[in-house]
Amino acid sequence: MIRRKMYMRVKEFMELYSDSNFHFMTSKGYLFLNSDQVKSILLEGQKEAAKKELGKGIRADELLAGEVISVSWKKGICHMTAELHRDRDFS
Repeated sequence: MIRRKMYMRVKEFMELYSDSNFHFMTSKGYLFLNSDQVKSILLEGQKEAAKKELGKGIRADELLAGEVISVSWKKGICHMTAELHRDRDFS
């Protein structure tokens, strides 16, 4: 069996599941975003989102540009491990 790593940015995943609540594990710590917060971040202008701190010193642009490492669902919450990428264009 051959496994290929599929690269997906957090932004792309959040767009697919924008009605979900997310619990992120990142190198900077844990971050919880409910579906309203997810939609707000995705709908805000990119320049505005880039400057917004979400908590734990994590900026929105870092999170959106991050790479999805693993995902699991439990009781309607998406638990995601993400690798953050600072200063990466996420458009």
